[in-house]
Amino acid sequence: MYYYYYYAERVGLAAFACAIALHLEGKAVLVWLLLAFSALDWATGVIAAFKHDGLDSRTAFWGFVKKLCGFIGVGVAVGIDVLVSYGMERFQLDFPATPFGLLALCYLTLSEAISILENLGEIGVDVPFLKLAVKAMRAKIKE
Repeated sequence: MYYYYYYAERVGLAAFACAIALHLEGKAVLVWLLLAFSALDWATGVIAAFKHDGLDSRTAFWGFVKKLCGFIGVGVAVGIDVLVSYGMERFQLDFPATPFGLLALCYLTLSEAISILENLGEIGVDVPFLKLAVKAMRAKIKE
């Protein structure tokens, strides 16, 4: 079990570093929204699993690690934005601005929203029209 906690700690530190990088890039509100949606998704998932007698600590742990890795992915996207912007400025390149960080933040936040709505449905609070709207927005970003 120590093996799992060792990696969770490392992933957590990397996710924290990515969140700081995003904060410095001026996307702090979106980072906090993603963090809040991730926490709500995890909480509603635990409640839904508890309701259906399927609560498993190992599954919850890997779900948590997956969320932390999502923050790392967003951090990488923002890093690419910074790198391309720096290269354009440094070498006077004419290249369209890259919104990878913003797109990654929005896509993951909408994914968390869909998961929250699905968990609420499992609990007994179904909001199908909202789920369809969020899925449509995520599909547009994916394009």
